[in-house]
Amino acid sequence: MLVTSIAAGSCWGCPQYGVYSQRLEGEAELAKANYSKQVAVQEANAKRDSATLLATCRIAHLAAPSENRHAHALLTLRCTY
Repeated sequence: MLVTSIAAGSCWGCPQYGVYSQRLEGEAELAKANYSKQVAVQEANAKRDSATLLATCRIAHLAAPSENRHAHALLTLRCTY
């Protein structure tokens, strides 16, 4: 009787554990994919912000009158290309 109960429990429990294990693996893959997506978005935002600031700096550098050497020197120090 005891052996029959253990055998029946094993027949029911093994497939259930397989489903549970696969569900956990799927959730882990989904979490990893979401994290990778967030990292890619942050990197893209950083590149965009960097390009915007660099373009603004170049425009300011080009717009500075050449006779105002002090302002030109400050822009040169602040804007590294």
